[in-house]
Amino acid sequence: MKRAVITIFSAVLMLLCYDAQAQKITNGSYQSVGYIKSDGTIQDGSYRTIGHIKSDGTVQDGSYRTIGHAKGIPATWAAVFFFFQMK
Repeated sequence: MKRAVITIFSAVLMLLCYDAQAQKITNGSYQSVGYIKSDGTIQDGSYRTIGHIKSDGTVQDGSYRTIGHAKGIPATWAAVFFFFQMK
């Protein structure tokens, strides 16, 4: 559990500091495990779309079904949480 929290915390910090089109999520060994595109699309390590974060905070799965809401939470935080919950 502690290792997972550290990995998620590290990923969030990396995402906040990394300014690019697609932000990369890595595991503890720095292997790419996911990407967050600037439009809120969440992709796995193979660039397969697994979710979406809308500008109003709506969280959707890869089929655009609403699975939750993250209003007032930065999209990158919601995306990282969503990604690690799906694994």
